[in-house]
Amino acid sequence: LRGAAPIIYAIKQGLPETGITIMKIKPKKFDVGEMLAQERIEIPRDMLRSDLTHKMAILGSDLVCQVVENLEAYEKTATVQDNSEATLAPVVNKSIAFIDFHKQSNYEIYNLWRSVHDIVKLRCKWGPTNTVTRFKVVHPPWHIEHLQLDSAKLPGETVFLKVNKKQNFLCIKCRDGWIAVDEIMYGKRKVMSSRDFANGFLRIDKTKPLPPSENNNSIAMFVKDEET
Repeated sequence: LRGAAPIIYAIKQGLPETGITIMKIKPKKFDVGEMLAQERIEIPRDMLRSDLTHKMAILGSDLVCQVVENLEAYEKTATVQDNSEATLAPVVNKSIAFIDFHKQSNYEIYNLWRSVHDIVKLRCKWGPTNTVTRFKVVHPPWHIEHLQLDSAKLPGETVFLKVNKKQNFLCIKCRDGWIAVDEIMYGKRKVMSSRDFANGFLRIDKTKPLPPSENNNSIAMFVKDEET
């Protein structure tokens, strides 16, 4: 992966491994020098970007020391890069956090969260009130796959499940499968738990009409937040 954000893209794409490359530097060019040494790193399916960054920093520092100490030997076995096999990982901005439940699967959203969890919060809108909502935590999809949620629901539809005294899940239907979120930031309110969000927004008093919305104002669902 070449570019400013290789760790983010490795996790976002759900890759099972990534790696460190020590290479020569070319004047006024980036990522095109001969490769002196490489090491692979496994990416567990629940590893976060911050953890992978720390692991790669340690491996990278050890590897660069090995190369410097034996530079002449490594230069003799240097390998020219094949540009046709390069994969780009360009710089990211806040737009990466805009999620679309109609287009993204549960694993795509989970991998996206893993890749940017400590940089930017995933965001969408709560349809009935058209309010921007962010998620600080996205649970692994396999934590709720055994719950047999309704696959016929529309993408974005939301249900709250109390599995036991310690496990509560706010579940959102995706293009494929369901995802569970927690530590929810609704508008400018303080962070709330999945239970608190459900109590406030899923248990609707039918004697009071919902606020008007351009989206599905009669269905408890999240919708895409349009970039501005």
